[in-house]
Amino acid sequence: VFTDTRVDGLYGNDFVEGLEKQGHRVHRIVMSEGEESKTLANYTRLVEEVLAFGIDERSILISLGGGAVCNVCGLIASTLYRGIGLIHVPTTLMAQCDAAISHKQGVNGARGKNMVGTYYSPSAICVDVEVLSTLESRLIPDGLAEVIKHALGQDSAYLDYLLRYDGDIRDPDFLEAVVRKNIELKCKLMAGDPHEHREAMVLQYGHTIGHPIEYLSQYSMSHGQAVAVGM
Repeated sequence: VFTDTRVDGLYGNDFVEGLEKQGHRVHRIVMSEGEESKTLANYTRLVEEVLAFGIDERSILISLGGGAVCNVCGLIASTLYRGIGLIHVPTTLMAQCDAAISHKQGVNGARGKNMVGTYYSPSAICVDVEVLSTLESRLIPDGLAEVIKHALGQDSAYLDYLLRYDGDIRDPDFLEAVVRKNIELKCKLMAGDPHEHREAMVLQYGHTIGHPIEYLSQYSMSHGQAVAVGM
């Protein structure tokens, strides 16, 4: 189980104990929060840490966290034994709408964001919007940037719904509706164009400028903020 320091404090023990009660042998790896974990040096270190546990081709890596945890765990799963089991359990709105709902796994390079990675599909993605109740308030609009991207690119009725909505953006019913719709829209694109050469290029909307902004800010700007500027 890969997680970060914040999520581990909130859910780590319960999550690991739940798996152990089901009879699984579980190891936990706790990373730093955010983009600082998405480096090649960290990837190499974590690969050796995982191998030291004595895994085999039937082992499964589970990400419990936001986008950075999903990306790092996913890249490691795609490269160990040329691909082992991968399950995402996203805990941020950004991850539930975008990062975990993806074939793309990767880390940052010295010259930019997500420069090293693979296309590798998780065997399962488990989304529970209740965990968003512990998410920092600033990360709700952060995740909504990707939601707006999908609405603008794919569904005008969805965009109208978002523009008309004047309630609390932390309301669980609103968040569940948004996450469900976004997963539906993104999966439709990935099924038809997994490598984003045609209609799924809409997923890159806002990112051509957004990624350099995020990188040049030394990641002081969040991904959602940078994509919003890019759009």
